[in-house]
Amino acid sequence: MKYTLILLLIFTINYFGFSQTTQRDIFVAGGGLSSNISYSNFATFGQAFAQQTSSSSNTNNEGFIYAQDKPADILFVSQDYTPSNTIWGYNYFNDINLAILNSTSNATINVTNYSHIGNVDLKNRKVIVGVSDFEFTGDITGGLVQVNHSGRLIMKNLQANTTKTFPITDSQHNYTLTFTTSNTSNPDISIKLSNYSVAGAMSPNFWDIDGPPNLDATITFRVDKAAIAPKRLNSHSQLRYKDNNDIYKPVQDNNFSISDEGSYYLITLTNVNKY
Repeated sequence: MKYTLILLLIFTINYFGFSQTTQRDIFVAGGGLSSNISYSNFATFGQAFAQQTSSSSNTNNEGFIYAQDKPADILFVSQDYTPSNTIWGYNYFNDINLAILNSTSNATINVTNYSHIGNVDLKNRKVIVGVSDFEFTGDITGGLVQVNHSGRLIMKNLQANTTKTFPITDSQHNYTLTFTTSNTSNPDISIKLSNYSVAGAMSPNFWDIDGPPNLDATITFRVDKAAIAPKRLNSHSQLRYKDNNDIYKPVQDNNFSISDEGSYYLITLTNVNKY
């Protein structure tokens, strides 16, 4: 079952460029220097470009070229990727930690159909989940994961009485949530942000959570004040969930609380058993 949450305010009116590149300007990855005197029309726009010279004897020696040995700024991670992929090990990986290690500090890492065991430090890279899920067992720190496409961020085998953090974003605002359950069945919990237009909602972003029933979970949601400005949360604000009949029903007052943390709010929801 899906558990989709929204906030409603009650009682308020509501490029790619080529350049001439000489031999000394490039770094050859995996194969040593070619005996060619010069190279022409290699891409030096910060992305490697697989190019063969007219001399067949040098084809295998050149390997894949790093533009001035510059790390990649757009990368792709999937368990479907192998060394047969173009520019494998430059901007195609099957391990997100290797992608982060080989990326620029402001890189965008696109993740799809990927499962990771262990911790991940994003080091402030921009990570986007694509059309298929990003599954993980461990902790994600050091940044936010954009999950407003069809792929979901999935925590595998959630341990009882352990709080896990889903650091998520719509690309603009921080919608991080934490999830704790006392259930010992080690469930999988998945999350994404969905965009809907619903009358009375303070934000078009909905937390879309999937999980088994009867987890007796405590969930804390972060809402940046900038995401709902000029509106604000107060004692009259109400949290609603969408049931199986697509009806938005209010969460009982004694099951949620709102805390003002300065630039954002924390909304804590207890005794959650339907998703």
